[in-house]
Amino acid sequence: MPLFRATVVLADLAALLPDWPALEALPRAELEAALTARYRFLHPEVAVTVEGGLARIHCPAPSPAEDEPVRDRTTRAEALARRGDYLQAIPLFAEALRLDPTAVATRRDLAMAYAEAGRLESALGHVREALLLAPRDAWSLVLLGNTLLRQGELERAEAAFAQAHREAPQDPYVLNGYAVLAIRRNRPGEARQRWEAAIAAAPESPHPYLGLAQLALAERQPLAALETLDRLFRRGEAEDVRAAPLYAEAERLYHEASARAAEAGEALLRAAVEARRAELALLTGHPIEIREDPALPVRATVRFAWVHQTPAHTIVHRPLPAAELPHVLMAQLEQIARDHEARRAGKARALVADPRTRRVAQAALARYAKQLGKRGVPEAKVRAIVDQLVDGVLRSGRPQAHQARAIVEPQRHPVAGDRAHPGGG
Repeated sequence: MPLFRATVVLADLAALLPDWPALEALPRAELEAALTARYRFLHPEVAVTVEGGLARIHCPAPSPAEDEPVRDRTTRAEALARRGDYLQAIPLFAEALRLDPTAVATRRDLAMAYAEAGRLESALGHVREALLLAPRDAWSLVLLGNTLLRQGELERAEAAFAQAHREAPQDPYVLNGYAVLAIRRNRPGEARQRWEAAIAAAPESPHPYLGLAQLALAERQPLAALETLDRLFRRGEAEDVRAAPLYAEAERLYHEASARAAEAGEALLRAAVEARRAELALLTGHPIEIREDPALPVRATVRFAWVHQTPAHTIVHRPLPAAELPHVLMAQLEQIARDHEARRAGKARALVADPRTRRVAQAALARYAKQLGKRGVPEAKVRAIVDQLVDGVLRSGRPQAHQARAIVEPQRHPVAGDRAHPGGG
């Protein structure tokens, strides 16, 4: 009968067996018996001998007649696992192992399927058996580390990842798993380095990009997260269907990072508006009030304190999108600054809006207001337009007839439309 033979370094087993110190102290015969019991998963007639720091395992080998059934089951199981159908893959992997218990890759794949299905104890049992046969298999060590990490066994997970990294320092799966552990152990700088190395080793894998994006968001750097995700999307989506949830998560992260970036930008703009508002209040000697008016026919306007004889300047604006409002407010603040500078230089007429001057201004514009009404402009809007024009008249002096006509003549300036602010009042 053909025999299966394997040789394992005892020092490698020490990292896998928590009770190794007690085992190592046993007499040789008892140690061999204890190890034989650990390898019973291979065959009831397995035997282990210890000599010169090595464990030699031998047992009856699988029959060559089983080769084809084993390939059939592993091929079908692998196809199911690639589609994410882990529960259906598990019995096929298990049947392949029954036919060939010595297959390390199949045992590791079975452990992976159990882990993905959430059956962590079963996963640990099978991956440890795979490592008893091949203690230096990097992918088995990564799977062990990932499973221990999910159970919160950080110290033991660290040992598994460290060993995997010693065996395969450039392997992208090793680097990605080690980076996740580094995050869990509050070592973000190390995690970033390992994820970048993983991308360099396998640019098509989405895992390290997601890790870097999540780290950037955690560090309140949404633009860095967007840049990382852009790198992923530029590569195109992987064909492996198991990657689909990862790309869905990448899209979710992209939207979250975009929203955070917009919020951060808006916060900076709001702070800039408030700083300029405080600066101009001090400069002009009047506080600056800001209020919203849904009935305002233009986006925003300024009511100057020195024109309206009020304690404060007032900026009135329509309801506007949050991303647009700071820009509009800043434009109105700059109108206050320009008018203040003009007054200081003696280039602005110091008219005020008392009842008499308002009546004069309204009379000057009455004919044009009537023309607007005849052309179908609603009365409320006509009044609002006239009020805006009166404010302008009182600020700059009564315009000549052709100037007023240019302001209100519909053919040249469609005042019934929705326009941006034409000037302060």
